[in-house]
Amino acid sequence: MRKWFMLVAVMAVLALAVVPAFAQSNTIVDIAVADGRFDTLVAAVTAAGLADTLASPGPFTVFAPTDAAFAALGADTINALLADPTGALTDILLYHVVAGEVPASAVVGLTSAATVNGASVKIAVEDGGVVLDRFANVIITDIQASNGIIHVIDAVILPPSSIDSGARLRQITETTWVQGGALGDGITGTQLAAGQTFFVTDYANGALRLRDIPGWVIAADTQVVPLNFGQ
Repeated sequence: MRKWFMLVAVMAVLALAVVPAFAQSNTIVDIAVADGRFDTLVAAVTAAGLADTLASPGPFTVFAPTDAAFAALGADTINALLADPTGALTDILLYHVVAGEVPASAVVGLTSAATVNGASVKIAVEDGGVVLDRFANVIITDIQASNGIIHVIDAVILPPSSIDSGARLRQITETTWVQGGALGDGITGTQLAAGQTFFVTDYANGALRLRDIPGWVIAADTQVVPLNFGQ
């Protein structure tokens, strides 16, 4: 009987030792894998070799796009990104990560946040919700992981691109609608007048995102102009 009590006591001690270890395994990556809404994100993070980083102690804050958000990019865009995982894909993924824990209560007080990518994402509170880069809505907040926090977003946000190429400067050729959403979901009701020239920051699904212009513009409504245009 005494041996039995000793055995129970030893098992109890071992159980207490195991609980913290289990809790520590509940990382951002673990949660994303188990959730079921982030399969594309997990695949992208794995392809880019960032899984170990996001499973490390951190802490990190991740703005996590859902599978539906990635689907909006289109299969061709996703396949192209996966084909070059250490290039544009890594840049995009790191643009969704902020060093340290930033809970929703702190996010609402920010106008921007420096990402691990090196660029800062714009943050605004609109109609009672948080919007990133003017189009990605934060739809779920404060999913707590052992190494940080996840905020779920409904669109993939894209980091600003270099403007050192003439191909990145575009002029509107005719009056055109500014499309709302990350990739042209509907329209905002806003029009751009012909003749305006903008630096292009992102490409997606045949549309262009123009610097400081919310939404997207159809590439067919623009033309490339020299970088020294107007000088």
